[in-house]
Amino acid sequence: NRADPDELEQQYTMDRWQVAVRQGLEYLLERYPDTPIYVLRNLTSSINWRMLPAAERERIALSDSWDADFHLVGYMDAGTRAWTTERGLAVYELRAYGSSYLTVTAPRLVWGDGLRPGEEAYRAAYRKLAAAEIPAARSAFDVYAVDGALYYVKDDCALADVETKFFLHYFPVNADDLPEPRREYGFESRYVHFGTRGGFFDGKCITQEPLPDYDLVRIRTGQRTAAGETSWTTELNPLVSGRFQEIVSRLAGLRPLAAAGGFDLYWDGGKLVYRRETCDASDVAARFYLHLFPADAADLPADRRPLGFVNRGFDFPEYGAIRGGQCLAVAPLPHYPIARIRTGQHTPGHGNLWQADFPAER
Repeated sequence: NRADPDELEQQYTMDRWQVAVRQGLEYLLERYPDTPIYVLRNLTSSINWRMLPAAERERIALSDSWDADFHLVGYMDAGTRAWTTERGLAVYELRAYGSSYLTVTAPRLVWGDGLRPGEEAYRAAYRKLAAAEIPAARSAFDVYAVDGALYYVKDDCALADVETKFFLHYFPVNADDLPEPRREYGFESRYVHFGTRGGFFDGKCITQEPLPDYDLVRIRTGQRTAAGETSWTTELNPLVSGRFQEIVSRLAGLRPLAAAGGFDLYWDGGKLVYRRETCDASDVAARFYLHLFPADAADLPADRRPLGFVNRGFDFPEYGAIRGGQCLAVAPLPHYPIARIRTGQHTPGHGNLWQADFPAER
């Protein structure tokens, strides 16, 4: 047990018959339960693949391309180990007495500038997101909703940051869009495995997940630890980030309900839209308050009836996005009739920055 790992690799055969490759395949099956798995075909991966149950074999595709998602190498000595670590980022290892005898590598997950041609897509996606100016949500990862997809970005990123999968809860505008078993919960649950669509470059990591084709009012996402505890979570509204130009085009034919604080306010499909044509992150740093006065006070929750309104305040990233120096936020409204709206921005201890108070004429 006290042997030097380097000495073991130099003087002893570690896994001559490559039997550990099966454990590597079983690890991939467990880690990626919902996606196809493309493994580089060689003699040992083929033999160990045949020993899996039929249902598990169907989920693994043996590929003759060196650009397969994963390479599994049970190496025998230090020379094999050196060759393995050059194949890409190690996502799984088996060790004995401090020395590795199996490595699962992902060739497309590599550090630094040594990117394979296909991974220029990660750089291009990062540049596109940077042009969006601010993310839809900030947490352990910056989360963007752009062009029908959700992106997770971390600028100072290590493999440990992406070893656990991301969870996604999609809350639709129309509950009927949910699969029948999920309607009682009000959201659809999905998971993102970083290795499926993610990559590293320049110490950054980025991964992408397509959004559903139905309209979403809210997304909750984050990561859980191996013990099942939530390590971080955040919420965002994709109605703006994914449809920015479409909304701007619709507003061109509408008359603002009110204007204040540099914002024009509009109705758009039962939602209140805030638009500021010349804008940066400092203009939307303060929280927005939104007081909704119903036509019938009976529609209010009991604790709000003495006040006569409900407060639907929000921070800009929850409902908004910035594109090309223009700010846009879309706040969903209750289904019951609204008689009057009061809205603006305020900072604690300093009061209102601006306020608009107007009849809710739909």
